[in-house]
Amino acid sequence: MLRRFLDRKLNHPRTRSGAFPLRRPPSLARDQAGVALITVILIVSLLAVVLVEFAYNSRIQLRMADSFSKQLKAYTIARGGIDSAADLLLYDCRKNQIDYFSKPMDSLDFSGGNLAEGAKLEEIWSWAAQGTPFSYPVGDGLLAIKISDENGKINLNQLDDPKLRKIAVRLFENLISTGTGLEKAPSAESLVDSIRSWTGGGVNANEDFQGVGEDFYQGLSTPYSSKAGMLDSLSELRLIGGFTSPLYAAFLDGAGPEAKNGDALSSPLLTVFPQQSSAAKINVNTAPALVLESLHETFTPGIAQEVVDARKEKQFASTAEFLNEFVPDSHVRLDLQNLIAVKSDVFSISSTGVVGDLAVTVKAVVIRLPGENRVGLLYFRVEG
Repeated sequence: MLRRFLDRKLNHPRTRSGAFPLRRPPSLARDQAGVALITVILIVSLLAVVLVEFAYNSRIQLRMADSFSKQLKAYTIARGGIDSAADLLLYDCRKNQIDYFSKPMDSLDFSGGNLAEGAKLEEIWSWAAQGTPFSYPVGDGLLAIKISDENGKINLNQLDDPKLRKIAVRLFENLISTGTGLEKAPSAESLVDSIRSWTGGGVNANEDFQGVGEDFYQGLSTPYSSKAGMLDSLSELRLIGGFTSPLYAAFLDGAGPEAKNGDALSSPLLTVFPQQSSAAKINVNTAPALVLESLHETFTPGIAQEVVDARKEKQFASTAEFLNEFVPDSHVRLDLQNLIAVKSDVFSISSTGVVGDLAVTVKAVVIRLPGENRVGLLYFRVEG
């Protein structure tokens, strides 16, 4: 009996310390295995998300690098176009004593590195201004250049000259009378006087000043001061009293909604270059008909069109030739002889470089300095 008792004690599931051996219930073991599986799935999912994000960022970085490379190439091409155009203008200055619109070629192809057979470089700058493509491939990109004559426009920084001021007034009157929705626009005289006041021009106390002055700007809900300096861009007109959005658009030759983004080179009729007063004259070989019509009160739209038609056949070799042919009145000739020219010094250049789907445009205004055998830079802007 004692032996059986000892055998039962020794084989009892409780240990000597009174604890039972750890035996996991089947349900608990299954639960722990499920938790482990879920943990593994979460880790794998997180790793997958990290890998996807890494791959996405890598693609973005590659695209950004490719875009930056294309943009840099496009800018380099466009910047080189400015230098090429400047060299071309300097070459033209050495070869020709006048500037005019030469008859353009049907197309201009530089792809072979040379001009087409029989092509001449004389007045090549004017081809693009008349609609002829002026572009050629550069490496894996494309270069497009346009050169325009700023001396064929009316300079708003020269309005202190009484004769140039009258020309500007006549142009403004034409623009206002032909524009849409400008019935309530200020008078041309008041707009010209407002520009003079804005730039700090010599407005005399005893003259009939019709524009707005400093008091107008200080009385606005958000006051500001007039510039008291030369215009740097045509876009400054939007700050000058009287120049409403429709009027500003009309002055940029009907640019419409795009006028709000207009810069210093936006108008074929107006310019702010050069900024020095009385530093340039209007080139009758390149001035648009509306500018020619504004030269004198005796000039009609018909006369202006006659000038445009005549210079298509033969450019004016001198101002005397122009005056003798179209200005019979000696007093009118005297008024105009110091305001017009047949040669230009200031040109605007728009150079666009295209690589793939990216384009960069560099705009510049240069002045030819033949005495120094170089071209000076007056304005520079990068777009895109």
